[in-house]
Amino acid sequence: MPVALGDFFRITAGLLYKSNDEIQNVFYVRNNNGDPADDASVMIAAEEFLEDLYGDINPYISEQVTYNYINVFVPTGQQALGSFAWPSLTVGTATGEVTAPGVCQLSYARTGISRRIGKKYWGAFSEAHIANGVWDSAQTLLTQLAAQKTWGTFVTSFGLSLTGVIYDRLTGQGRGALSIVTSTIPAYQRRRKQGRGV
Repeated sequence: MPVALGDFFRITAGLLYKSNDEIQNVFYVRNNNGDPADDASVMIAAEEFLEDLYGDINPYISEQVTYNYINVFVPTGQQALGSFAWPSLTVGTATGEVTAPGVCQLSYARTGISRRIGKKYWGAFSEAHIANGVWDSAQTLLTQLAAQKTWGTFVTSFGLSLTGVIYDRLTGQGRGALSIVTSTIPAYQRRRKQGRGV
């Protein structure tokens, strides 16, 4: 089923922490192209989108984190495109002790609607990049760049244009980000159960 102009994609980045606990990071993007995109094009677009984001922060992602899978779902029409491997990223490259699985760097984006914000929890990073209780400036700069790309516009190698949105599952609407901030103070995202995503 082709994905039309204005349709949303839910792209899930699946990573493994110490080859055991799953970390999931979910992104919503809107198709800006007038021509419908077929399933294969959407899957390639998801790969390029995530590799662009995580390529920026991979030097700070712990070497004990494995890039496990990418999953794509189209809420319009409830269309599951399935899961597939990352094209080139395999493991993080940061050495040193890995942070606890729930410790992360938080980026958030405000919208024009009261009490509607988008949050993105990044990690798991290396403890080598925390000093005096804050993330170092080099990591924060690249995490902010990844956050801006998350809610910005991305154009694939074959011309498909996607814009990141803060998606409201109740209304089926996606809102753009008005301002994006990445905190230097480590955040904690509670895990529901061992082996499940955060």
